[in-house]
Amino acid sequence: LKAILADLEYRSTFTDDRDFESQLQVLRSQIDRIDHDLLESLHLRMNTVEKIGQLKISKNITAVQLSRMDEIMRKQVQQGKLLGLPEEYVQEIYRLIHEESVKKQTDMMQEAHERKLHPESY
Repeated sequence: LKAILADLEYRSTFTDDRDFESQLQVLRSQIDRIDHDLLESLHLRMNTVEKIGQLKISKNITAVQLSRMDEIMRKQVQQGKLLGLPEEYVQEIYRLIHEESVKKQTDMMQEAHERKLHPESY
């Protein structure tokens, strides 16, 4: 960390240039819209994960399916490369997405199991 900090070039945290500030605000607004769209997409994805979880519960299928994860990772890394995104970046994003999907389905399965064992509690 010391080496990184030592190599940093001092830069100002602000400027009086109104044109710069205006351009920066436009770009930040674009980022905000993109972030909103990302969250909406993640929400839609999680809704689909829940539907898949219900199907898996109905057929007693495990939440974790490694072949599917491998397929998703391979496809998304390839697509990311075409878009100029670093492989590690795409892998980390999809690792987190997959972890949360598995957690959601596992929680659903546990709840379904508990409901079966103790129907009076539900």
